[in-house]
Amino acid sequence: MQTRLHYKVVLVYQMFPSLAMQFLFNHKKRLGQNKTKKVMTNNQYGFFIPLMISVQDFAFRG
Repeated sequence: MQTRLHYKVVLVYQMFPSLAMQFLFNHKKRLGQNKTKKVMTNNQYGFFIPLMISVQDFAFRG
């Protein structure tokens, strides 16, 4: 179940990268506007690194 959900997230991200980026940006803005930009970029990297790992994982598995 976890892998299937993960796969859907990756598919959506590949199909709509700009949409995903906009959602991320809006979500970050809603999270805390008083936070510094450095923290926001760190949070983005924390999201992107597992995503890239999952994409590689599916590529090697397939």
